[in-house]
Amino acid sequence: MSIAILHAPTPPDSVETWLAELRGPSLLWLPGPEELPARALSVLLHGNEPSGINALHRYLQEGRTPARRAMCFIGAVEAARTLPPSRVVAGRNDLNRCFVQPPDDANGALASELLDLLRRADPEALIDVHNNSGHNPAYGVLVDTRPASLALVEFFTARAVLNQLHLGTLIEAQVDRCPSVVIECGQAGAPQADEVAYRGLCAYLEAEELPAAPTQAVQVYRNSVRFELAAGVSLAFVRAGQSRSTSLALRADLEAFNFQCVPRGEVLGWCEGESLPLIARDQSGDDRASDYLYVEAGTLCAKREFTPIMMSTRPEVVINDCLCYLVDEHPL
Repeated sequence: MSIAILHAPTPPDSVETWLAELRGPSLLWLPGPEELPARALSVLLHGNEPSGINALHRYLQEGRTPARRAMCFIGAVEAARTLPPSRVVAGRNDLNRCFVQPPDDANGALASELLDLLRRADPEALIDVHNNSGHNPAYGVLVDTRPASLALVEFFTARAVLNQLHLGTLIEAQVDRCPSVVIECGQAGAPQADEVAYRGLCAYLEAEELPAAPTQAVQVYRNSVRFELAAGVSLAFVRAGQSRSTSLALRADLEAFNFQCVPRGEVLGWCEGESLPLIARDQSGDDRASDYLYVEAGTLCAKREFTPIMMSTRPEVVINDCLCYLVDEHPL
């Protein structure tokens, strides 16, 4: 797989037609002063997270002018063209887990190629635009808390999560070279998420100078635990009174707890046996599920208060990625 290099075309009227015309992963260059550093933007690293590509399409359709050259990477084009759009092409590694020690597959080669292009372009900053599968407010994801990184987040939102887990993401691979952040715009398909992406993209691309620090306080949470399904567990999300035919049935309204405190003793779902059906990986890779959960008479409950983010109630997302992450407030 090779990245197609494009130079500021005016895209067709719809995003769907544009994606159909792209031959695959593409790097679109927007013109600007050659003597000034470029800015980098990544959209569609996951094919079912469209706010970034929607915002970029609108930006080009409106004929807006960036203050700097901009290199805009459009990632999972093939996955986005499936019906319905998928996170990743079946049988491939998740592209946004391939940028640190790229695996030996098509997406590992794609990640290596993009990193080489970034090294050669040496941009002054990078923003990677995503969506959540569940209901979440917009927030940034950081791997450091430098003021310049927080300032990038502030183009989009005043909330951020410091990720302390090593997942192999684009920003993990790039952050030592320039300030690099992820923006989670909100739920995929929500008009307000597209608007967050568009307004932030305009502010980022059109700023004459990138700020050295945010103008107001950004609320930062620390991300330290990732909840995943235990091996062999089958999953469904159910509402009160629904029958349960899987080894784990979680409440269908769990995503309402995103960025909210789950109280001690809160019922989260129902499971077979007394073993915990979830694994809680910390930054060392250790399983800390028993610190947070317990099972009593087939009911899965919170052992202590905790705050989840990115809670998804789509079984395919949980099976292929994770249920959620846990955060706490991180003083700067």
